[in-house]
Amino acid sequence: MNRIIEIREKDLQVDVEAGVQYKELNNRLRHHGLFFPPDPGAGASIGGMIGNNASGVRTVAYGATRDSVLGMEVVMADGEVINLGATLSRVHQDMICSDS
Repeated sequence: MNRIIEIREKDLQVDVEAGVQYKELNNRLRHHGLFFPPDPGAGASIGGMIGNNASGVRTVAYGATRDSVLGMEVVMADGEVINLGATLSRVHQDMICSDS
């Protein structure tokens, strides 16, 4: 549960598992000119950051964790899988923003 599954640079999105450490994620993203804004310090995992809506020194400029999460696949205690939110390509994001 600690893999970075896919970085979609063009869409400004990344798929990760809950155990990925945010510092490792940012180390990988910087090679693409990207970063994950929340900076809670210490060795926080993405799953823990989501669970606590972690923030940090960049919150004023970029928001807390919930502002950077588009979707999640959650496995409940009884094994039920729930998909929350959605992912959009950059083209669709731009279309939605320009229609507003």
